[in-house]
Amino acid sequence: MLSGTKWQLIELIAQSPKSPNELARQLKTSIANVSIQLRVLEFASIVSKTKVTRPIAGGPRILYSLKKDIFLVTGASKNIQVRRALQMNSQKEYILATWQLPESLQQPLLTLFFCEAQVFTPDCIIAINPANSSDMSVQLLFNGGKQAPKPLTLDICGKKIVFSFTLTQQLPEQAIILHRGGDIA
Repeated sequence: MLSGTKWQLIELIAQSPKSPNELARQLKTSIANVSIQLRVLEFASIVSKTKVTRPIAGGPRILYSLKKDIFLVTGASKNIQVRRALQMNSQKEYILATWQLPESLQQPLLTLFFCEAQVFTPDCIIAINPANSSDMSVQLLFNGGKQAPKPLTLDICGKKIVFSFTLTQQLPEQAIILHRGGDIA
């Protein structure tokens, strides 16, 4: 369902609401093609349209935006095949942010998430600074609360990985946010 054009439309609309004309111009394709793809995405409840009046002369303008934050899952292996659109929540946002990181950091962070969920409190933001992390040590930045969690050492696939938490009031620009408070359970 998510061809290249549909995925590009979702990426652009996720940044800010856009008209079919703006989308066609940015994708260097026809308005007819964009309109067809938008109708498919609207039917799938991924995008919605809103009519807005123009500040200058002319008729109403239609803007498309994401209907809701979604987590699109497509995967296939010998044992499992899945293709679903799921409602986004803080758990899925953490997993999605983790997948953006180098593979050497993905497994430790996913294991931390599933094994040590008490670290992820509703009043904190947890981010990773990839520049200060390696295969054996992961530095997580903890923003919120009065005290950062104590370091954790987890045995992951036979390797001991140390997770250190640094309490900070300001996240560095290169930090990647993994958790923004809210329910984890």
